[in-house]
Amino acid sequence: MRAAYRQWRREQHQPEKWKTGIDPARAPESWMEKSRTWNWKERAAEWDLHLFDEEEDVWMQRREALREQEFTLSEELLSRAKTLLNWPLAEMSQPALDARGNPIHGPDGRVIFQEIKPSKWSLGDAIRMIIAGDELARRATGADLHIGVVVDIPWNDLTREQLRRIAAGENYEQVLLGE
Repeated sequence: MRAAYRQWRREQHQPEKWKTGIDPARAPESWMEKSRTWNWKERAAEWDLHLFDEEEDVWMQRREALREQEFTLSEELLSRAKTLLNWPLAEMSQPALDARGNPIHGPDGRVIFQEIKPSKWSLGDAIRMIIAGDELARRATGADLHIGVVVDIPWNDLTREQLRRIAAGENYEQVLLGE
């Protein structure tokens, strides 16, 4: 296709020079000369760097937004884990309390009891929330750089109090050592 176009141009333009006065045979040399004169190679490299910097800025903003989302989600997971640990695992009955914390009495003078029926959850659910929240928080804050350190926490052996303390953000080593 290009050869056909060149032939057509040659047939249309019988003179040796183009309308600009440049000999077509010397066009590539003039391009090289202009390239050197206007520093096309360096300018193209600078433009590529400029585009790369713009793209890097966009990705930096996206990474920052993702870190914020991860940290917010980690806080929500840890908060829900704390809430779960405060609720009983089994049905229980306790006195109904008014706004001041006093027991409510029925018309017959007896204390009214309320039945608490927890939703179906286990300590394993709270543990998974604590682990996920902790991992997200570490990744979002850059604190997950414990390279080469593998921590095997005996989650199933921990008491509710130890789980509450870890969910509250205490150092798990201090909790395990009983400090």
